[in-house]
Amino acid sequence: MKEILVTEPKFASEFSCIGSDCREHCCQGWTINLDKASVRRYLKSKDFTIRKIAQDAINVTKKDEGRWGEIIFSEETNNCPFMDSERLCSVHTKLGGAALSHTCSTYPRGARTYKNEIEKYVSLSCPEATRLLLTDPEAMLMYQTINIQPVFNSASTKSDVQKVVHLFCMSLLSANSDSIEANLYAIVKLLLFIEKVGSVEDNIQAIENMYVNVSNSLSNGDIER
Repeated sequence: MKEILVTEPKFASEFSCIGSDCREHCCQGWTINLDKASVRRYLKSKDFTIRKIAQDAINVTKKDEGRWGEIIFSEETNNCPFMDSERLCSVHTKLGGAALSHTCSTYPRGARTYKNEIEKYVSLSCPEATRLLLTDPEAMLMYQTINIQPVFNSASTKSDVQKVVHLFCMSLLSANSDSIEANLYAIVKLLLFIEKVGSVEDNIQAIENMYVNVSNSLSNGDIER
């Protein structure tokens, strides 16, 4: 049996969709792919409303098992047609959470998988996830657990360079500052620099120097000047 280290920040573990209370919603203006099972479930649903919406608003593409169909958004509102008047998902309301497609049941949650590690996260495109991150001083405390499974994940091991960059970002995030926004801005500056230099392996010293500069600016309180 193999041990898999699972890491998740506190705010991700505490995230829960707040539905119609959200200041925005995630059922608008982006591509929602439906897996094969979900497409069939909706098109053959015993609930007339769900079945009718599916017939009118699912483009069956059959690209692969996970992308068997796509939602056609309303031309008037750009909303998902399954959204009801309460800004809730009619699939969830009528058929239950288990009936949701993989996309809709997991967003904004995600995970980066390596051979012997899994890093869980929530996307900051979700307003509630962003609120949790910005309002909880302990939001980025890392929880770690061990999963036991028969074999390692079919993915590569995290490289030493990835580990170093990750440590740099975590250090900037946990550094003392006047606001969490300053910490996030420091990380953005570092990541933009990394993107600019290209090969991380060939420029690790330059990246380390940039990290030191950004870290000092953050400590001195002039990161945003």
